[in-house]
Amino acid sequence: MKRFNEALYKTLPVDEKTGSYRLSNGNLVQLINKTQHHGYVEKINKYPTAYITYFEYHLNDVLKKEGQLFYDFNTGKWKEYDTNGSFVKETDMDQPYHFSLDKLIDKIKKEYFVDLTLKTPGNSVSRFQYEKLSNRPFYEVKLASKENNMQINYILVDGNNGETLFKTSYFLKQRANPFNEYLKSQQANTTK
Repeated sequence: MKRFNEALYKTLPVDEKTGSYRLSNGNLVQLINKTQHHGYVEKINKYPTAYITYFEYHLNDVLKKEGQLFYDFNTGKWKEYDTNGSFVKETDMDQPYHFSLDKLIDKIKKEYFVDLTLKTPGNSVSRFQYEKLSNRPFYEVKLASKENNMQINYILVDGNNGETLFKTSYFLKQRANPFNEYLKSQQANTTK
């Protein structure tokens, strides 16, 4: 049974840029403190990658939930435990995505020469299922433009088969919603 180790954080140095704790291997740990409503949360960034190991604890400091994030979304198998540390359930966060995260990383590397596993300013990845389209899975990739540092290139990828569905660019100061642009383009195509 894994428990939160409060003593560890009394000896770790704090990274001046991020305010996170720095482990001896260079990884950064964002620590969310315990409150009366929830236990500690540790987010361990596998520096310099976009992978984060997540641990959430019960109020009694026993592990409640563990899993992995890629950028800010859950990926892989997540496990949950009760207040005694006994296993409760496992959830496969990748199950709806037939086009795997690894395949997306390869696609972007081959087509755009960008390694999504390395966290780079301006780049991000998210994924979601859209209710209004029968919970169809999507990946959204945002890449910093190589020509203009104020511009973002947006790529929408089908989470079932990896097809690029929509591409556009926008400037950072714009209040852009590229997914809505995609939906409007689909509506326009069906009304023709």
